[in-house]
Amino acid sequence: MTRREWLTRTANGFGGLALAALLQEQARALGISDSVLFRPAVAHANINLVYSAADIQLSMSEHEPFGLTALEAMACGTPVVATKNGGPSSFITHNVTGSLVDVQNPSRIASYVLTLLKDATFYTNMQESARKFVHEHFSWSSRAEHFAQAYAQALKPQTLTFSEWLKTHYIAQTLIAKR
Repeated sequence: MTRREWLTRTANGFGGLALAALLQEQARALGISDSVLFRPAVAHANINLVYSAADIQLSMSEHEPFGLTALEAMACGTPVVATKNGGPSSFITHNVTGSLVDVQNPSRIASYVLTLLKDATFYTNMQESARKFVHEHFSWSSRAEHFAQAYAQALKPQTLTFSEWLKTHYIAQTLIAKR
């Protein structure tokens, strides 16, 4: 299996126990098995303990619609190195709340990981910025405030120009006539 196939299968979640065995064998072959932990699935209620224990969270999907794992890690103060593709790029400010990389550039990914591990000030600043950002924009209270503002805006009386009113009136009359 090529490295590309391995990354693709890993990113897509194929394999289950067979994939775990393959990854364990690869870690042994690379001589890093003592440095890599293979754990069973963790209950969602305890996932914050895993993120908090991690030094860095890597999110290297080629296509990432939202990036919930990155947000969860950020909420726990774990620095994130994530793909530029999709979701994470909509909420990560590069080198402030996380780092955004091209998933096709492993040397650049490694560079960001090493920078985080070697530069304690950069690491701490990213931890604090990420945690603050998630609290301000994705906590239950901030989401509730956002929805309250959206509903208030939607309920405001709208002033229509005559042409807008005419178009709305024409559509309404057309729908009534079709009944």
